Amino acid sequence: MLFTFYILFIFLIIHPFISNFKNGLLKNAVYCIVPYNHFYISICTILVSDGFISGYQIINSNIHIFFKYFDNSNIIQDIIQISKPGRRIYYSDLYLTSKYRHKFFIVSTNKGIFNANCLESLGIGGEVLFKLYI
Repeated sequence: MLFTFYILFIFLIIHPFISNFKNGLLKNAVYCIVPYNHFYISICTILVSDGFISGYQIINSNIHIFFKYFDNSNIIQDIIQISKPGRRIYYSDLYLTSKYRHKFFIVSTNKGIFNANCLESLGIGGEVLFKLYI
């Protein structure tokens, strides 16, 4: 019962982030707004540190995510949800770094949220939440 609750919790948390983020990308907006959540903050800090978004601000219990543009086109072309409630996708660190070296994944582990490149140094795998197309 608790495991089923965790699966639904991750899906209900990640789905609004991905849909709002994707809608902002499709509109070529300067920023998108997602509801405030610590989970989203950790994803945004990863995206800022890797240079995919220019930044984020917390305003009135919402997070404003500012997109980064290069030559009038967004750096991030698309965002695709990988793990879904009916099909969880788990990869090891070796699989992600060997097969998908030039792809960008956000992975949920028991130690927190990381990108796929950080998992190699930690030596752990996890659930692949979504993939960014650059």
